[in-house]
Amino acid sequence: MIGQLVWSAAVALALLLSGGAVGRHVEHGDDDGPSADLDTGAVRVVLAPDAAAAAGGRWFLDSSTTPHISGATVDKLAVGTHIVRFRAVAGYTAPADQAVVVREERTTTVTGTYRAATATGSVRVTLAPAAAITAGARWLLDASPTAHASGEAVAGLAAGTHTIKFVAVTGYTSPASQTVTVSANQTTAVTGLYVAIAATTGAVRVTIGPAAAVTAGAKWVLDGSPTLHASGDTVSNLMSSAHTIRFTAVAGYTTPASQTATVAAGATAAVTGTYSVVTASTGSVRVTLSPAAAVTAGAKWLLDAATAQYASGATVANLPAGAHTIRFSAVAGYTTPANQTVTVAAGATTAVTGTYVAVAASTGSIRVTVAPAAATAGARWLLDSSATPHLSGETVASLAVGTHTIRFSAVAGYTTPANQTVTVAAGATTAVTGTYVAVAPSTGSVKVTLAPAAAVTAGAKWLLDASATPHVSGETVASLAVGTHTVSFVAATGYTTPASQTVTVAAGATTAVTGTYTVVTPSAGSVKVTLAPAAAVTAGAKWLLDASTTQYASGVTVAGLAAGTHTVKFVAVAGYATPANATVTVTAGGTASATGTYTALISFATTIRPVAAANCSCHGSTMADYATLISSGRVVKGNTAASSYVSRTSMQSYWGAFRQTVLDWISQGANP
Repeated sequence: MIGQLVWSAAVALALLLSGGAVGRHVEHGDDDGPSADLDTGAVRVVLAPDAAAAAGGRWFLDSSTTPHISGATVDKLAVGTHIVRFRAVAGYTAPADQAVVVREERTTTVTGTYRAATATGSVRVTLAPAAAITAGARWLLDASPTAHASGEAVAGLAAGTHTIKFVAVTGYTSPASQTVTVSANQTTAVTGLYVAIAATTGAVRVTIGPAAAVTAGAKWVLDGSPTLHASGDTVSNLMSSAHTIRFTAVAGYTTPASQTATVAAGATAAVTGTYSVVTASTGSVRVTLSPAAAVTAGAKWLLDAATAQYASGATVANLPAGAHTIRFSAVAGYTTPANQTVTVAAGATTAVTGTYVAVAASTGSIRVTVAPAAATAGARWLLDSSATPHLSGETVASLAVGTHTIRFSAVAGYTTPANQTVTVAAGATTAVTGTYVAVAPSTGSVKVTLAPAAAVTAGAKWLLDASATPHVSGETVASLAVGTHTVSFVAATGYTTPASQTVTVAAGATTAVTGTYTVVTPSAGSVKVTLAPAAAVTAGAKWLLDASTTQYASGVTVAGLAAGTHTVKFVAVAGYATPANATVTVTAGGTASATGTYTALISFATTIRPVAAANCSCHGSTMADYATLISSGRVVKGNTAASSYVSRTSMQSYWGAFRQTVLDWISQGANP
């Protein structure tokens, strides 16, 4: 993947700088024979050295996977730019991909030179456990963003130290980064162990039987919640503790007794509630408890000597006709109702009411709400020195009057609220809010959409800041520093390139940018300027158009220009004579070409003086003294005819074949 990205960037940059002609190639004319198809050409590739070709060197064209041997020719290729790629050969560094221009009825020859490879090593990283790999565990090498799978080896690494990092996986603690030493011709093995984060909650699943009771409307409820659940439902994210399962009354059935289920972290507790059909020789008892606060506080009722506890409103069926005793559970803060003896008649339901009387409170409660909602999934609160975690909205009762401390658990991605000291009053519930603050992201993203679609097909791309990596339309570049960034655009044939845009990236946000290419209309044309020699280009040679201050690189085409004459100017480069301005004529729909050739400045000290000193023994001191030549008028800068140093008849024979160099030196301004 890294190689492909580097190749793509290198080819794109090379095409941009050279106007489409990249790589060393030789064009042949009709000597290679006419092509069978018009508008097509051929490519021939020679591999060097012969030892690399013999060792397995092969070449590929464009995206084809067909290997070709050294000297092979591929013909019937569409006219335009093609990419030559090279296969890796053990003991050699493969040549870089080359972009070649295929011309109609011609064969372009390319040379790919393999170089003996320096000794390198490899790293193979194994990740564990398998569940973490399934969940997305990957590893990274040094500063590369490429994620590698478990067991994957990365070769061609320079001998020395390298850093292994690990991708975060939900539900696991990532291994710490490791520094490993890579030795030449060896593979260094590394292991990255992810540790599962222990679950803090569990679940309850309740099954109701028989099916007829379910059809008749049997449901179940959890703890004090009024929510009705169907048979087979699972309630998740429950605290690891005891929970009470109650069942709704169904006509014609005896309601199952409430059950206590113990929920363990990471596990699902299974509960079964079985309804029994009421027979005609039995009756039922329904008990209603009051007040509602006592019911909320845990009031229950019991029947005869049984230990099963029933919630308010529950009906117990299939009771033998006759006398039965109703008892009531104790509830903190309330006086328990006295036992009641009731008579159950066959086929009838006896209604009973149990009234709890509130005892003057000597304790109070605390209810804590956690915000925002996004943090509640993992946020918990703790009271005083207790290690018991509580959910948001949970109330802890029967607390001694006085001050208590609320603490909060840490949640990834949020700043933990500070501890709070609250005062509990008798008979009252103190409400507390713990607010988690999301940790603001420090980076953002940029997404650029290019239009129209035809321009994208024609090769439109975009670049970010000083990077040479081209991006396609709709691509998003993430992890960008907050602040301003520059989006520029790659030229597409037949379209005017959008102007560069400065965008502001905000933390945690994606900045959307649109780059619209416009079709070059027939009323406009283009100018393409090539600069030479390559050394001048490397030294900073650029060109300008008309009165614009925008500097363009060699091979760049400026489109959308009005038909008519335009002036091409050239940027001065140290050590070179600047080409004279050139006037070009732009025609509608056409591209005018111009060439600007920089001439290396001739130096008196390094070029003229050594020859003058060697050729003239009689007055070499004056012939080789720059200051004397200028002050005496023997050399007039820029005027060869007025410079006796070279124009006199005797001096013409004196300089011989070197005279032209002296003439060029004076014409350039007699550079010291």
